[in-house]
Amino acid sequence: MKTLRLLLLVAVVVVLAAVPSRARADCSQPTASLLLDQAAEGERSVFVGTVVEGGDTHLARLAVDEVWCGPDLAPEVAVRTGPEQPPWPISLVQQKVTSVDADLLLGEQYLVATYGDFATDVCSSLVADAEVLGDAPPDARAPAPDGLPGHRPGPFDTALGATVLAALLGMAALVWWGRRRDRDVPAVG
Repeated sequence: MKTLRLLLLVAVVVVLAAVPSRARADCSQPTASLLLDQAAEGERSVFVGTVVEGGDTHLARLAVDEVWCGPDLAPEVAVRTGPEQPPWPISLVQQKVTSVDADLLLGEQYLVATYGDFATDVCSSLVADAEVLGDAPPDARAPAPDGLPGHRPGPFDTALGATVLAALLGMAALVWWGRRRDRDVPAVG
């Protein structure tokens, strides 16, 4: 029994130690004009927003100050700042990180270009200082109440997390029941 506990402890330490550290991307410093040019070439949104939640969790919620390019956005949007994460509880021990994950700081204002399902990265977001805000296009507009809300996690993510949790709870119940049954069996002899 002590050997099993030791092996379990070693397995937990190995899994937790295997979480990768983040490297920094090697992309040119983005500029407002570069982000606008890229948005004109594809389906992207470019907006100025202030981080009101998250930022270091692969998902950030931003209060939209101005929409520079793309469809109308809601007053608050969710933006994916890194790759999709495994569902809970798997995400407790396994996380995906890339060299281009955006680190958006709470309370900081950014110019953000999104792609795909409202994702951004370190090469598509920059701090909105006076110089950046001075490059605002003449047709910049305020957010719209009926605008796009940003990134939405899929129902599969939630369903898979619930399934994994149910399986873990089921296994724990079986172990508990098996140990209890073993104690209740009278000794033969």
